[in-house]
Amino acid sequence: MAVPKSFEGTSFRVFQCGDIIQRLRDDVNVTDVLPKVQEYELLSQEECSRIFAAPSIEGTSQNSVRMSILLDVIIARPSPHNVDKFLQCLRDSEYEHAAQRLEEYLDMLYHCQEDGARTNHLKAGLVPGEPSLFVSRKEFEFKIKDQIIYVAQKAQTRANHGTHWVLIHGMPGNGKSYLAAAALRSPEIWKTCFSDGIYWLDIGKPGKDKLLVKMGSLQHMVDDRSDPALKTPSEIEMVVAQLAKAVAQQHPNSALVLDDVWDTEVIRAFDKVSFKCVLVTSRRMDIVDAVKGPVTKISVDKGFTQDESQLYFASVMDCSVTELPNQAVTIHQTSHGSPMVMALIGGMLREQKHRPRWDYYVRKLEESPRSVLEMTSHRNDYQHESIDEAIRLSVESLKDDLREKFFDFAVFDDDVPVPTAVFRTLWGFQEDEVTDDEMANFVNSSICTKEFCSVRKTYLYRFHDLILQYARAFISFRGSSGVPQEEAKRTRESLLADKHRKLYFKYHAACNGKFHLLENDFYIHSFIGYHMSLGKLLSDAQQLYADREFLDRRLEFAGPEVVLVDIILLKKQHPFMDKILKELEREVREKFALSSPPVRANRRSFMEDHIQTLGRRASESDAESLHGMENLEIGRRSGFGSPSSRPPSVLSLTLKEVHSEPANLASVENGLHAITDEEPSSRNVPVLRENHAHNQATHSNPNITGGMQKLSMRSLRNDNFDRDEEDF
Repeated sequence: MAVPKSFEGTSFRVFQCGDIIQRLRDDVNVTDVLPKVQEYELLSQEECSRIFAAPSIEGTSQNSVRMSILLDVIIARPSPHNVDKFLQCLRDSEYEHAAQRLEEYLDMLYHCQEDGARTNHLKAGLVPGEPSLFVSRKEFEFKIKDQIIYVAQKAQTRANHGTHWVLIHGMPGNGKSYLAAAALRSPEIWKTCFSDGIYWLDIGKPGKDKLLVKMGSLQHMVDDRSDPALKTPSEIEMVVAQLAKAVAQQHPNSALVLDDVWDTEVIRAFDKVSFKCVLVTSRRMDIVDAVKGPVTKISVDKGFTQDESQLYFASVMDCSVTELPNQAVTIHQTSHGSPMVMALIGGMLREQKHRPRWDYYVRKLEESPRSVLEMTSHRNDYQHESIDEAIRLSVESLKDDLREKFFDFAVFDDDVPVPTAVFRTLWGFQEDEVTDDEMANFVNSSICTKEFCSVRKTYLYRFHDLILQYARAFISFRGSSGVPQEEAKRTRESLLADKHRKLYFKYHAACNGKFHLLENDFYIHSFIGYHMSLGKLLSDAQQLYADREFLDRRLEFAGPEVVLVDIILLKKQHPFMDKILKELEREVREKFALSSPPVRANRRSFMEDHIQTLGRRASESDAESLHGMENLEIGRRSGFGSPSSRPPSVLSLTLKEVHSEPANLASVENGLHAITDEEPSSRNVPVLRENHAHNQATHSNPNITGGMQKLSMRSLRNDNFDRDEEDF
């Protein structure tokens, strides 16, 4: 018997076309296949029981009724593996003939000789072809395909043939357009769903006049009777009327793609034309909220997986994945798998295939992803001239007050989740709900993402590194064209310092200058030193680091490693503070048995994992959370920190009382000189090795083991202080 083929990524919904489902109902006995269906986890035990309990329908066999329910349940739980699993179930249940019939149908669907027909079908509607360097992003492509097939099949059963809208939204550079085109190129879509054509319009920010031209060109594409020599009507309403008539009479079973839509006026115009499906790509989540028809939204909220990045680089270098250097993984991790970054670096590597500069691109990415994008902006084939151009368009689409708030984001460090309470304090709102409503404007514009932390009962907002770097780089470019470079740089640094001072003084006002009374918002106790340093609030820093009550609060909420790193970096950047901080540093080291952590490991480490481990990623393993990086596990007693239990001074803090750090932690580096001798390549190192003596401490003290939560501390580079990068 031939080895079974794999149809991974095929939507199970394709079997609803033609008479496939009916033949399965007639040929397959449900009782025979249910054990295997359950074994392959296509159905649960409860669902199997429901199938057998289904009432009979007059004129239909009981087996046919049960098979219909079985297939409906599988279809309603889409997975790229369902087709392969179901085919194997049929074979294992001795229905080889039924499995073979399904395979023959799929072979016909994917037959290579149909490539010419596909090319003609898609090119006629201007659907983009496959790029020369293309990697399938299976998860997203399957999700988009499955939804489009569902929409097309549902439209055939509706009495009123209205339009179903599908929105693909996400941050710039995440590959929304490429994913849409990849899904539409699949035979599952163009062969079975839209026999009258798929039409693609690049929209962007065209303005009314350009929109009129684009609509006119679409009219000539779909209207077989139109004369291209005739002038396009001068009013959008007239073009819409002609387009609606042509689609209804000549191409009722067609789809339209509106790529990169910014303005709801575009959506309103096309809402009057009855395509079977309109697929929209946009960074705005709310762009289709006002349409009359049903809407399905698909979020492209992440870039390449590591495997996809590896496959992409392998295709660029014309080698196997195993032949790629380790730097390929580093580039993926540093850029978070951004498809735009991958495409730009891939283009440069392809030009230097015989002498690829992997180390150079890793170094440039670690310095700033924008530096790579600037090098490639003149030669990349992305839809925008550069990532800066793409982000600029997003920012300019905001209202004036929101645009000003956008540049407040410049103060946040890369890769740090920011809780709602921070923006509430920064902007002076009274309630979290009002703050989240304001932040929804930025989420809708794909400037940030949000997720709910169920443990802390708050939303966390995340900004891509490129968004934050744009905010920092262009904070002074508003109305400053023609200013000399050095002056522009000074202006930018001054404005950034102002933003950091603004945040600090908002917290100062919230507690009336009594920082030890600040509530724990899961941010400020970890980052106050960072903002004071970049805001050049050195006098305030001296006073604050002399406030033992506030230091106790920081030790409780942020941990001694954060305080120690602050002290070391403040001393390094501002030598005159050495005398003030030297005694404090000694106390912290002695009380918590801390050696010098490498300067690259900063307060982000604890902040990131403290929230993620307890919240969204609580169920994930340490290995998944760390993406393969070495980790430090720190036990923290969750109940500590109430005002009644808070010790009065740093000197009173003991390991038994705080449980912030295990005793006798070993240093990874050779003491304090690691901070000054570290090489640029040693960016990702663990802060401290796991303490093997910790188990003894927990056994000897039952109060520790009672409420302890294990946390994974990620080792990340440090960009907290001015020019710290240049010193290494």
